Amino acid sequence: MVGLLVLVAIGALVGVVVVVRGLMDNDDPGTGRSDPVTAPSSATPEPTPTTPAPPGPAVRCWDGSTADQLAECSRPEGAAGLAWVFPNLAAQKCGAPTQTGQGVVLRILCVDRLTDGTRVQVGYYQWRSVRAGTAFYDGQGLTRADEGGFLRWTGGSGGTAKSAVLYASAPFSITATFPAGLDAAVDAEILVLRPPDQLRGEPVG
Repeated sequence: MVGLLVLVAIGALVGVVVVVRGLMDNDDPGTGRSDPVTAPSSATPEPTPTTPAPPGPAVRCWDGSTADQLAECSRPEGAAGLAWVFPNLAAQKCGAPTQTGQGVVLRILCVDRLTDGTRVQVGYYQWRSVRAGTAFYDGQGLTRADEGGFLRWTGGSGGTAKSAVLYASAPFSITATFPAGLDAAVDAEILVLRPPDQLRGEPVG
């Protein structure tokens, strides 16, 4: 009878030890698993859309204004207009503008020199029309030639030569009077005109 009680007591003790160890194992932080903690991701901000700058003007007109196309520029007028059409005028020694002559809107007479020092008389004209300018030069007994966008007259007498160039579609002309035999030099140095498609202005840049 005493032996049976001892066995029961030993069994109970073993059971208590097993329970206690199980509880201790569950509380051990080294045996537990924890989910990794991730920091919240910061979203990359979207770039702020920018409005493209409006395109600049495409054309600079003869009077210094700007436009999107040449057709919006006015036709050159007055002394400033002649100086635009004929770039050499501004650097020459010139008299005051006049309106002398049939069909003439404006005339400026100047003096220039070739690189060799030869004196050349130069006249710049704005006409009421291309027809008026053509009639003027045809009446001087010069030889006329059609050179694309220009009409040219050449001739002379007594050791003096004359060359004149008139735009075929615009009422502007230049006349040069000089010693005979210097036609090539005068063409290169004196008879300087803007291209017909740049009479009203030129591309920007």
